[in-house]
Amino acid sequence: PHPSEPVLWDYHVVMLGRDAGTRWLVWDLDTTQMCPMPALDYLDGAFPHAAALQDAWQPQFRLVPHAALQEHFASDRSHMLTPDGGFTHPPPPEPPIQPPGHTMNLFSFVDVTAPFLGTVLSLPALRAWLAE
Repeated sequence: PHPSEPVLWDYHVVMLGRDAGTRWLVWDLDTTQMCPMPALDYLDGAFPHAAALQDAWQPQFRLVPHAALQEHFASDRSHMLTPDGGFTHPPPPEPPIQPPGHTMNLFSFVDVTAPFLGTVLSLPALRAWLAE
């Protein structure tokens, strides 16, 4: 309700990459910050209330390399449906992402408590990883 209070998301997807100077940058297409922006600055702006959150609500990050994401990620867009079968928002014009041999697995990426692709890091661990 107010910008000084935290907002909690069930999941959010951003892209992390390096610029020519090997500095980590974040692309967040839903941010009110600039895009792309230096990753550590992004974390400061996106998670200003993390220290005040209970342990159960601390941010967690699943880092998945591009090649693994491209090979394994599948979404049939069922997470975008209302109970009556309509879409909550108009879907993108592109067809759903369905690599051969994979079915809807979005929530396997989202569930940071279960082993799956990539590495799950806490906010402090992600900061340390980005600073290496």
